[in-house]
Amino acid sequence: MMLLLLSCVVLLSVLLIVLGLLAPVRALDESARRIDRDDNVLLASALAPAVRVLAMWNEREGLAGYRDAIERKLLLAGRPGGKIRGSEFLAAAELAGVGGFLVIFLLLTLAGALGLPGFVFALLIGGLCIWLPHLWLDGVVATRRTEIRRQFPFFLDLAVMTIGAGSTFTETVDTYTRDNPHQAISQELRVTLGELQMGKTLQEGLTSMIERIDVEDVRQTLNSIVQGQRLGTPLVETLRDQADVMRFKRSQFAERTAEELKVRIQGPAMMMMISVFLLILGPAFIEMLRGGLF
Repeated sequence: MMLLLLSCVVLLSVLLIVLGLLAPVRALDESARRIDRDDNVLLASALAPAVRVLAMWNEREGLAGYRDAIERKLLLAGRPGGKIRGSEFLAAAELAGVGGFLVIFLLLTLAGALGLPGFVFALLIGGLCIWLPHLWLDGVVATRRTEIRRQFPFFLDLAVMTIGAGSTFTETVDTYTRDNPHQAISQELRVTLGELQMGKTLQEGLTSMIERIDVEDVRQTLNSIVQGQRLGTPLVETLRDQADVMRFKRSQFAERTAEELKVRIQGPAMMMMISVFLLILGPAFIEMLRGGLF
């Protein structure tokens, strides 16, 4: 009876740990798809007290560079989960590692197979769970970078048409973000629009946007627009020139990708040809062997 009760307690503990770890991750994934998220899902979760304690520990001087790198990634990822600091993200990763270790440790203890190898295995799983949040963040940054690279040329073409027709840059941004509310570039444009409405100049707003985007083609285009504004070049002319440059770069990228695909497809194509030859000639060769022709 006591063994059964202990087993139930252990299983319930494992379940609670898993649910506690999955809740912030699920909230982060949901918030990554939203616009203008200002809260902090880690501090709003059930693990908030532990996150605060570990975040204070992660504020030590030795982790300053690592914290800055994580906060930079969070900025490039579009602030998934809201205003999460680097120390808080580290705290969440550490909690994931502790939780992963405890889950495996309890399961092995319940199965009676702990020992030294089991303990080392639990430590390895804990280390893997610490690494997974960083891997997830890198994936969000890469996905967002790809989305911005694909979406920005469409905004640029729209800006050329609307500003050429007499609209202002602010009106163009407002129109694009309302029509495409869930795009990554719309989130950045919405932040820029808010800065312009608060009194920043177009140069200052675009310069701030450059700091939040890690796509070289987009950064070069925005830098050209800022430089044109400093030199007094009409905005529509600068946008038109940059749209032509962006269109040329996209055609070059498409041609380069097509050439790379030709090389990559050669290996699978050769394997398919060999497979077809084996399927066709294999049975005939076996029949000839049976018939004594060889």
